[in-house]
Amino acid sequence: MLIHQRYAGILHAIMLAVLGRSADADDALQNLYITIARHRARLAASEHLVRYLASMARNEALQVMRATQRRRREQPMPSDLVAGHGDPTIAEAGPQISTALMALPAAQREVVLLKIWQSQTFEAIAALLGISPNTAASRYRYAMDKLRNVLGELK
Repeated sequence: MLIHQRYAGILHAIMLAVLGRSADADDALQNLYITIARHRARLAASEHLVRYLASMARNEALQVMRATQRRRREQPMPSDLVAGHGDPTIAEAGPQISTALMALPAAQREVVLLKIWQSQTFEAIAALLGISPNTAASRYRYAMDKLRNVLGELK
């Protein structure tokens, strides 16, 4: 199975968590595929392919973010974080949810997006990000507490 077919959703989610804009995540994912093609020998030698790919995705997203911020000199627009989720309640509150997600630390935002939007377990998230399942669960819990507080204030 090709890397794109198996991991595109997860890699895109990681990049979206870092970048906050779907278009930027799409660009970063394309750049990542070029990097993967150039370094396929390293991938073949990797014992933990998904963890290695996740690290590559995060690094590529950070490079794109730095380049984008140099051009824009402002925070990336968070509007794409909840786009296309499908839940009408989330769609209605989309801008507020996106803004609240962008206010989270990147590590917490990553876990939330992987857990909710990609339906990953804490064990899968832990393996993907190279952290313990307890750390993934803690980041999720802290993020959800912050989101509840922020979104509760907006009502």
